[in-house]
Amino acid sequence: MRHALILALSLTLGCGGGDSEEEAYDTLDDCFVDHTQVDALPVVEALVVCCLEHPIAGVAPSCGATQDECEAHVGEEIDVSEASDQEVIDACTDYIAEL
Repeated sequence: MRHALILALSLTLGCGGGDSEEEAYDTLDDCFVDHTQVDALPVVEALVVCCLEHPIAGVAPSCGATQDECEAHVGEEIDVSEASDQEVIDACTDYIAEL
């Protein structure tokens, strides 16, 4: 299954598409961990990028339409040890401003 997905993605990229398509993740936390630990983005920036640019479980943008929806969603999806309450608030403020 993984090879079929890679092949399909390769064909899409090879045909000139895909540059505007962002990597999809199963969960917000998967995206967040990738961007903070692999890409070394700051917490707030990683959350904004994940919420805005990456399909999470097939949905993009994925963190709701209001500040409260975003904060609740991120609070449920991200391990509390990974982001402070203030970082979540700041990320959601930025996310809503960029919607």
